[in-house]
Amino acid sequence: MENSETLISSFSNLTFPIGVPGKNTPSFPDVKTIFIQNGIRGEEGDLFGRLVKSENYHVDHMLVFGAAIGKKYKSITTGSMLAIGSLKNNTVKKTNVVLNGSILFISQYRCKPKNNSPSHTDGNGEPLYHHQYYSSEVIALRFLAKWCVENKQSLKIAGMSTEKTSQEIDFFEDILSGYEWEYLTRTDLSSYKLIDAADIVIGIDSTLVYESIGRGKKTAAFTFRGSDPLMPSYNFGWPSDLPNNGPFWTNDQDETQFQRIMDYLNTVSDEDWEQTSQEYASKIMEFDPGNTRLVALLDQLLPKSESRPHAN
Repeated sequence: MENSETLISSFSNLTFPIGVPGKNTPSFPDVKTIFIQNGIRGEEGDLFGRLVKSENYHVDHMLVFGAAIGKKYKSITTGSMLAIGSLKNNTVKKTNVVLNGSILFISQYRCKPKNNSPSHTDGNGEPLYHHQYYSSEVIALRFLAKWCVENKQSLKIAGMSTEKTSQEIDFFEDILSGYEWEYLTRTDLSSYKLIDAADIVIGIDSTLVYESIGRGKKTAAFTFRGSDPLMPSYNFGWPSDLPNNGPFWTNDQDETQFQRIMDYLNTVSDEDWEQTSQEYASKIMEFDPGNTRLVALLDQLLPKSESRPHAN
């Protein structure tokens, strides 16, 4: 069989149009259309804040992370929905070598825009500046640093940068001054291996947080960026109708909730965690090792003479 990147590169070589074409495209009436979700999508300054349902929208096959976001896409466009999880996440085999006492925080840091211009917008389209948006990281990490000391755990940060000389390092050094921690640089697929090696994975609202849940890792989602009433799609599992607080997540900026979640993940058995996490994974992030669902769909759609090699 081919290596883990083959399926991604094979699909990128196909001639299917990707996007949301007109429902009846007269120039290509027999062409099948597909899109593949490749990141968490929301409303504030994002896809669902711009798209409006139209009778002209149609995609034959919508390949999405989970059932909840698939239902949201189907509220805007017609077509068939298939929950496949994350294409990249599915290509990386899970490993069982865990570094006991390793707490991994997922960085979402982006460098400050030039001239101190806004980096994001809220639900009303009002500007959010860099320090406002990343105040959630400051609050979460200062709590985690103290929790790690109290529980004799080591704090690691899965960085966005590919090198250890960046604005991102300065950002975390300022937050974690006086605490021991380790910065881990990023390569294309290394983040999944870091997730597998950690005891507990923590993040705000990164796609990797959801991918970690799909992989079955003990994961804390501190999704309190969504506690801003103008940013509800940042809440955990959006657009699922989930409560603000659950076994391993909180939408509230509340250290009592942070403590509850971390203490739970630190003591829950592997068996109980698997049962709890999988109750929610199908809604928000499926995990399909080898992308078998996508492979089956492509085998169905492509004539045998056009089939490409793919990975298990």
